[in-house]
Formats: sequence, structure tokens, C-alpha cells
Amino acid sequence: MKENYEFAHSSHYTKVGIGYCIVHATNEIYAGPGAGRIALCESWAEHIGKTIAHETYPTNSATSINETYIERLDKTWNETANHIPIGLYNDLIDNGYEPQSYDEYGGGSSYVIDNISGFSNHQMFQCLNSNTVDIDDFKQLLISDYLNTTSNTTNEVNLLFNSYLKRKRTMRNILKLSLLYMVFAISTLSSCDKDCDRPDVSVYEFVLPFELLPAQDVFHIGDTITISCFLENPIYERKTKNEYQLDDFKFYLTTSIYDMDTSIIDFQYFEYFELLIDNNYWHNIFHFSNGESDLLSQFIFKDNEYSISYKLIPKKKGHFLLFQWSDINYRGGKQTFALQCRNTEIDAKVYMNERGDNNFQLINEAKNSYYKDWALHKESYLDTGGYCFKVID
Repeated sequence: MKENYEFAHSSHYTKVGIGYCIVHATNEIYAGPGAGRIALCESWAEHIGKTIAHETYPTNSATSINETYIERLDKTWNETANHIPIGLYNDLIDNGYEPQSYDEYGGGSSYVIDNISGFSNHQMFQCLNSNTVDIDDFKQLLISDYLNTTSNTTNEVNLLFNSYLKRKRTMRNILKLSLLYMVFAISTLSSCDKDCDRPDVSVYEFVLPFELLPAQDVFHIGDTITISCFLENPIYERKTKNEYQLDDFKFYLTTSIYDMDTSIIDFQYFEYFELLIDNNYWHNIFHFSNGESDLLSQFIFKDNEYSISYKLIPKKKGHFLLFQWSDINYRGGKQTFALQCRNTEIDAKVYMNERGDNNFQLINEAKNSYYKDWALHKESYLDTGGYCFKVID
């Protein structure tokens, strides 16, 4: 499906021209101001990618996601809260039936107001010209040029679009006031931290101490592996060697398990393991278009403590490499804390079993020699909760 996604981008960029593409790419790379353009381009590509995938693999049995790609599309809300409305375009086409929809990241869900049907991909593509730079531009052009070809009303179209942006609209004034307060608070407090003059403190690196038990190198099919982290405020930051109070931070986590015996390089497939996790933890097994998969999850914050815990039961023999890394920036958004220095970012590093070697030597037993090169990248292995193990009968 990745090829379909890129094809959608290519056809769109051919239509709008190189100047439009450069602005989009610049905003993506440097986190520029063009969030609306990013939302439009990326959501359209996701829609077309899954639509073509459905036409190629139209039944459940033909996919690796236990449903059709159109069913997956119909259950998708935004990529993240109020941003990149992936499910919007299919809702403009289908018969108006709408199941509960979910954000791909962050756990948000909704029943969107979808009384719309009858628009086509061709009509929507015609609206994606070089002057269409955000979702609102797209909506206005769709209404003016193609509403009269359907039985829909302007109000119904507005209700659907607002369903994808409703949290942003209802919270806009509150967020403005909150932002003003945060700017004042941060500018006042940041000068109090003696470490702000240190050149290496451009990114805070908080430590998430995980434990994998039993800590052994060989497991049997059907064994139970427990992975957990319980972290009480304040949180240790490894560059300043200070502890900071982080209240209700959105600590997101990605867990990848690489099959080191397959000939495919960097093949990560979470379904080689059965997952046991309490539903109180937000989690989602994310499927890539090439059939790979990761576990996405989020810490719970309660009684001044962060926690996450789950179990894995191996289902396949082989040599495996487990990584865990923080998605605090990508999914958590911009978060700040008292005493944070100006112009700094926040990240987190995962220490597995007190940042031990965790059977690092097993990469030399991998059938795919590619993984032996990881001997040169041990620090990255240690900073991303690396753990090597093998599974036997």
C-alpha cells in the first residue's frame, strides 16, 4: 500500500506544481506553519492508498488486518487529534453509515455526523488545485463546484467537516488563554534553572526504566514475558542529572520486535507474539502497508505515578530483537514543564533492565547477517530498550 500512497502524492503534485510541493516539504521537514497543507496532502494520500489497496484486495481474507481496507478507512477519524482527517473523503463518498471512528494515534474516538454520499474521487481530486492549501479551501471548492451534482445540502457537508475538527473548534478560546499563561509561566520560570546555560541541554532526555522478566536469553513457545515500567514523579533527566515534576505527560511508546532470521531486512511483525494488556492502557497494533506491525501504547498517570505493563507470549521460533522508544514528541505534541529552559525539546530514553546488555551477543546468531552490524550501534540499542532473545519449541 506504500506504493499507492506515494502514487497519490505524485499525481497530486503533478497537478499542483513544484512550488506547492516545495512549500509542503519544507513545512514537513522544518515543522513550518503550513499545518493545513500537511493535513490536506497527507490525508488525501492515505485515503487513495487504502482505496486502491481495497480494489486490489477486496475481501478480509486477502488482507493482513482482519478487515477490508475500506472498513479500516471507515473506522479511521484523524491521524492525531484534529489533524490529517484520513476518514473524511470516504465519508463524502459512501452511503452515510458511520461506525465509531478512531484517531490512528492518541486514542481519540467519535461517531462523526455523516449524512453525506455521492461525491466521487474524481470530483475531490479536481478540488485539489494549487490554490487549495487546507481542508477549508477544499470544502468550499467542493461545495461550489460539485454540491449540485448530489442530493446533499451545504449544512450536511459542514456538519461532516466539523465532525473532524470539532475538538479544535470548541477548545479554541480556552487554548488561547492557556497558551498565554504557559508562555508567561515558562518565560518566568526557565531562567531559574541553572542548567539552561549548558550547550548540551537543547533536548531533555528523561529516563523510562523498564523491566523485562524473566530476564533470560531463551524462551519457549507459550512462555510468558512480562514488560513493565512504574515511574514515580519527579522524573530523572539524564543530561542535567536532575529530577523534574512532570504532571500528566503524554508518554507514548512504540514497541517493535524484529525477526532476525528472515531474509527481509528490518522486518518487524508484532503478531508473532500474543499480546495480553489491560484495556485501561491505550494501545493499538499498528499495521504498515507492507504487512509489518508495531505496538503503540500510552502510559497511565495516576496518583503521581506513570505506569504501563503488558505480557507477550511467543508463537514462533527464531531470533528476535525487541526495541522500545518514546513517541512523546510525535504523538504527545508540544508539552512543557516548570523550570524548562527556553527553546528546548523533550524526549525520553528507555532503559531496559537498568540499561543492561540484555543478551546483545545474540545478534551474532541471527540468520540475517544484517543484524551483526548492530555491534557498531550498541549505544542506540541501550537507549531504545533493546533486548535480544530466541524462541524454541
